[in-house]
Amino acid sequence: MNLFQIVFVPLFAVTAVLGLVRVMRTRGRTRLNAAVLTLGALGGVVVVSIPQLSTTLSRQFGIGRGADFVVYVGLTVILYSLIWLYRRVGRLETQLTRLIRTHAIERATWQEGGAEGRDEARP
Repeated sequence: MNLFQIVFVPLFAVTAVLGLVRVMRTRGRTRLNAAVLTLGALGGVVVVSIPQLSTTLSRQFGIGRGADFVVYVGLTVILYSLIWLYRRVGRLETQLTRLIRTHAIERATWQEGGAEGRDEARP
């Protein structure tokens, strides 16, 4: 076992255990996210422990080196995560805008006299 394996196998193992604990304690989408994290960490343990496995797998996909395959998979996961987060933030912004508009409309009051007599929202 080399220094890289000595450092990263326990790191991935601890991440997998923490992810598994989170899977057991949560529900819904958070549980799914924790399960994906756990599987990724377990994959990290396997790939770091048995580097030949990533080389063998990469050759099945037509990629020469296992390290390149790991980088490609990692970049794909990161890009997918960024797209998911971007869409999630967009949905949250839309929900927040709707909530604020509804709240503003509920609190709005009008006085006699038209637009000039419009009262600001009350505190």
